[in-house]
Amino acid sequence: MSIIDHFLPAIDYLREHDADVKSFDKWTVTRIYGGMNGQTYRVDYTDKVNDSIAIKFRKRDQRQRAQREFTVMTMLQSQNYALAPKPIELITDHPNLPDDVVVMSWIDGTVLNDMSSVSQTTWEHILSAFAQLNTIVESSHVDLAPRAFPLTSTEDLLEEIERRYDRLPDGQIGDMTKTEMRTLLDEFRYEALKTPYQANQLVLCPYDLNPTNMILQGDKIVIIDWEYAGWADPAFTLADLLARPNCVDMSQSMREWTVDRYAALTQSPDIIERVIQYERLMLLFWLFLTSTGFNRQSNDQKTTYFTLEHTLQQQRQYIKRIELTRDSKGMA
Repeated sequence: MSIIDHFLPAIDYLREHDADVKSFDKWTVTRIYGGMNGQTYRVDYTDKVNDSIAIKFRKRDQRQRAQREFTVMTMLQSQNYALAPKPIELITDHPNLPDDVVVMSWIDGTVLNDMSSVSQTTWEHILSAFAQLNTIVESSHVDLAPRAFPLTSTEDLLEEIERRYDRLPDGQIGDMTKTEMRTLLDEFRYEALKTPYQANQLVLCPYDLNPTNMILQGDKIVIIDWEYAGWADPAFTLADLLARPNCVDMSQSMREWTVDRYAALTQSPDIIERVIQYERLMLLFWLFLTSTGFNRQSNDQKTTYFTLEHTLQQQRQYIKRIELTRDSKGMA
């Protein structure tokens, strides 16, 4: 019997009754909110301590989210890297479920969020974790499903940003028009292609690295979401994080320290310029992604969709950061 079969009645109860907690026998199943691609449940056994598990339901599609996550966790465990939960079971063909399921250990600790308040010590743990990921190179021949888009170069990222731009509606979008966004994209493309970068070696990258998917456990960082993981330029992992909304209030001195320290830990002085360029382009990526939020508002606190006010505030933050970047580069 699969693990999911034992807990499915309790999970079905939570879904049918829109409830958050269900206890049975000596088990407690709790629904965990957050995320847009499925549902997550925590399972606790009354008579055990620190032996909780997470059951994640993920969309069954060509991205193979659950399979990707399970594969990466298994790979990290085989390397004795405590960077991810321990994989327990993968279910991809359950006859009574439309979703794939991945079961893993539950990770307790401090969930990161606002990176402006994170200490230099915690950043050291984060950067050390990233440096460990850089030792897992594509030549390991791990069978990961192809990603929606690769990220091996400046051109790769620009192509994905173009796709995000194309999805925007015409006309006014929050505080900007689509035409104004096109002007920004053309400027950033021109600047980036003056000195395009191509990674010499691809390494394991979480992609979509939301700080709330990083948990501080003592002196280590555990990343709990790997459904988008793939191979990328090692510079992108840090750039992706620094461009996040959670990092908007970080001081410039802290940003510079993180990039310099990452270069030191990876012994790659040339990585600095790549991080800076990828971060600059990811600001556009996030501006376009945020702007699509004007078409999908929800006040339901159990979803990850934001209110109009929050979306507008986030868009303005990105416009401000982009303008600062344009001024520093003399682009406009």
